[in-house]
Amino acid sequence: MSVSSAPSLSGGSGTFSVGAWNIRCARGAGLAAAAKGLRQMGVGCCVLTETKLTDDRYPKFVSGYRVIASKATSPRQGGIALLWEEGHRDFEVEAVQVRTPNLLMFQLVTGEERFFVLGAYIPPADTTGVDDLRAAWAACPENCKPILMGDLNIDLRTPRTEREEIIADFLDDINVVDLSRKFVQRMGRRQGLGARWTWRQRRGGHWYQSQPDYFMARERDVALFRNVAFRRPRVHDSDHRA
Repeated sequence: MSVSSAPSLSGGSGTFSVGAWNIRCARGAGLAAAAKGLRQMGVGCCVLTETKLTDDRYPKFVSGYRVIASKATSPRQGGIALLWEEGHRDFEVEAVQVRTPNLLMFQLVTGEERFFVLGAYIPPADTTGVDDLRAAWAACPENCKPILMGDLNIDLRTPRTEREEIIADFLDDINVVDLSRKFVQRMGRRQGLGARWTWRQRRGGHWYQSQPDYFMARERDVALFRNVAFRRPRVHDSDHRA
């Protein structure tokens, strides 16, 4: 996900990559492998979901990224982390705050633009994640452009349950749109033109896929983004695409 703006430092291109990726697990070598995947994709700043880290015993710097992670409530589900390149020539990360085990926020500064970013993971059966998001969203400063990214565990095209309707209504209330819908996606061999799946599994000889992961912003800010696309690096095993 590429944000285009004036460069933070003279001579910079002003374009850098920001990502959201469900990595399935960051324990053991998972975080290091995910960081290598981000490096392979050229991502400068990324929100990782489903880290499943339940304590502070994780590398605070890995593959050139600084790391801040939450304490997941379970080693089997949840957890969120922020990785970014400190000293990047085109952006700075400020005011990082872990709000809950599945929600963090920070400000992303590039040139004269300032973005207020919420990174979120809402578990499939969770009914309180929207309340946490709503409270955090209220903290968005007036001089910031808002971004919401992460794994919401909902297909926004067809909300099917009361939980999914609540999440969809919240996204409508805060007036954000799925930016992947604003850019043509690469053709997939099996999924056809414009494939937007971010999760898939093979069961009984068939692929099942959906889009629970999103990168969202206000419609009026779309012009600041050069591209939003789905990527899958070779060096980390996850059933989600970044």
